[in-house]
Parts: sequence; structure tokens; C-alpha cells
Amino acid sequence: VRCLINQDSVKELTCLARDCKLRERAIWESIWCVLLNRYTGGDEVTLGLSDAGHCEKLQQTWIPLRVPIEANDSVIDLARRIEKLYSFLVRASSEHSPPPSASSNWNLSLFESAFRLQPDSVVTRSSSETEAPSIVASVSFDEGGCQFEIDADGSRYSTPTINRMLTHVKTLAEGIAKDPSQLIHSAPFLS
Repeated sequence: VRCLINQDSVKELTCLARDCKLRERAIWESIWCVLLNRYTGGDEVTLGLSDAGHCEKLQQTWIPLRVPIEANDSVIDLARRIEKLYSFLVRASSEHSPPPSASSNWNLSLFESAFRLQPDSVVTRSSSETEAPSIVASVSFDEGGCQFEIDADGSRYSTPTINRMLTHVKTLAEGIAKDPSQLIHSAPFLS
């Protein structure tokens, strides 16, 4: 299931990433983390990041990333934290296989949610819940803006639930594009 995020908001978020010297992907990952944080209410979010092409042995592998969420975070703060954690994990995974903090099932999912930026590795769902996250968020870009897609296990997430999540992602992304310095807990969530 997909939603279109308008071109103006995408341009603003792209400029934000450039101005803050962040990967554009980190901005989108932070938006996804804000959404998950709003749903769970916890002080951290654990998600899987795909990293096809960064390092040959990481192709089609989900890297588990635990992201602390602090009350006074802006999306920029959160994106910087994600960049720092992600860089550490990529370095660790290239030096050690698996990284010291990972379980012995490094290729198996340690999280419920995953995020990928298109084009990227293809996610293949398997019948085993331990082999793939139950929900995968993807972002792809075109002339009209960007497509935010959620691919979810139909036995766990209904289509109306996914549609609500997409509406919340769109509202968050467009609100953050208008005011990137706002605290994540005050970013618009409901349409």
C-alpha cells in the first residue's frame, strides 16, 4: 500500500538533509522512527535497515538498529543519532561478522519493522516470521514527489491499519518539512 508525499515537502526534506550534512535516507528513517515511537510510546525504537551495495556481505541483509528517542529531540537530532548509530553498525559489520552486539542469528530479524530507500534490495517474504520483518517501509522518488510504501504481513496488519499508518507518515513528513526544528513529540501526526 502506498501514499504520495508532495514534491514541495520532498524538496524541503532533501534540502534539510543537505543543509545538515545528513544522508537523505536518515531524514526518512527518522520520520519512520517518529511514527513507530508515537504508536509504541516507548523511549526507543528498534528497526531493521537494509544496506544493499554498501558492503558486499551486507547485501539483502537487515541491520538491526536500536534508536533512543528523547523528549527534546527534533527530527534533525534524531536523524543525526541514526546516522551515528548506523555508521557504527556498518563499521562493526565490516570488521566483525557478526558485530559483537548482534546475536548469532545476524541474518534473522531481531525487529518487527524495517526501512529501505529505493532502489534497494528486494524484500522477499518467507513463511517463517523469523526471516523477515512483519512490516517494511520503503521510499522511492519520482517527478511528482515520493512514494512511501508499506509492505506488511496481512495476517498481522489489516489494510485499513496500513492506510492509517500511511496517512500518519504523510502528515508527519509534510509537517516536518514545514518546520524541521520542531520537537518530534509536537510534530503533526493526525490529518
